[in-house]
Amino acid sequence: MTIDPIAQLSLYFAAFFGGIGLGILAELGKILRILLGAYLPSPSYKPLYERSLPWLSRGVGWRTAPARRAFAAGVSFLCDFAFPICTAFYLLYILFCFNSGKLRISAFVLLLLGLGTWRVLFSARMAKIFALVAFGLAVLWLYLRTLLLLPPKFLWRMILKFCVAPASRGAKALFLLLSLRRSAAMCRAQLTAAKAGLSPCATEKNVTQKGMKKRCRKKEKRVATPRPLP
Repeated sequence: MTIDPIAQLSLYFAAFFGGIGLGILAELGKILRILLGAYLPSPSYKPLYERSLPWLSRGVGWRTAPARRAFAAGVSFLCDFAFPICTAFYLLYILFCFNSGKLRISAFVLLLLGLGTWRVLFSARMAKIFALVAFGLAVLWLYLRTLLLLPPKFLWRMILKFCVAPASRGAKALFLLLSLRRSAAMCRAQLTAAKAGLSPCATEKNVTQKGMKKRCRKKEKRVATPRPLP
């Protein structure tokens, strides 16, 4: 069994720097959590998130807690579950590439060493940069969503202005016209009844026969039905 020193050295370098890359991947998952509202950055970014953006008159918004806890828990679980799977696949990949698929404990140790190096030396310092990246992506999404919603909003306003508003005005005008015609017919009927010497109630019954007859019948039934003694 021959050992290739160059392949072994390449395996160790790939494992160590791969651990650093996995640490960066974990920080990118944190950005995804911030964008989905499952993770809150440092409270020092609250004024930045609440600052009003130009042409939007609103900010990204700051929440003291995740708006949907079940959704936040699901996103966190998926990110935490995907990280060890990515780590295992990467370790298998470098073992097959540089060591013919044979397991090397030293490669796994160097992978963890690279991940720990990122956590200890760079994670706290790069957290501010990743929080700013998350803020920039949130701002970009707000502007993009505004641009995408402009055509439907404009179309809806045109429909309200040129279709719904004229239809409502026409319906109101028709209702007023019918009311005026009915009141005019009532006035003519009352004048005719006054000339003929009839009472206004009789003319009102003649004008609206069906409705008034039903009302008179209901009143007669109410009067005719005896009420029980207390």
